[in-house]
Amino acid sequence: MNDGANELRQGILVVDHGSRRAAANERLHEIAQQLSQHPEVKKGSLLVKGAHMELGEPTILAGLEALKTAGAQHIIVVPLMVSPGRHVMVDIPEMLSEYIAGLEGVTIEYCAPLSEHSIFFDLLIQSARKGGMTIESSSIGPKETERTTL
Repeated sequence: MNDGANELRQGILVVDHGSRRAAANERLHEIAQQLSQHPEVKKGSLLVKGAHMELGEPTILAGLEALKTAGAQHIIVVPLMVSPGRHVMVDIPEMLSEYIAGLEGVTIEYCAPLSEHSIFFDLLIQSARKGGMTIESSSIGPKETERTTL
């Protein structure tokens, strides 16, 4: 059994866009807290923080620094964004590069956006089912009684 003496302490930084709505920004911190309680995260003793790309605190740089201060030597940055748009492909990597430039002793790994993971589509189906999608014979559609008109 490995005693962990030679293992890097890992951290996860969950990054969203940020919002002018305080409740939306707070939701990210709730997500980070819930993630920290996930069995795999607890088993690995991973540190978890949330950060906003803009419009909220903490910023990505502050989130990275908090993980480093807490002892993380390897930080996995997970964008809580759906597709590989400008923020995911340009803005966030630039912020990470800025942080890495003056950093020693910490490595950073940047993950793909949510739609690049096959489980994402299972989540879409689950959401559609909650919205009333049924699968009967060869038809897919909401039950007449479960439709909501917007």
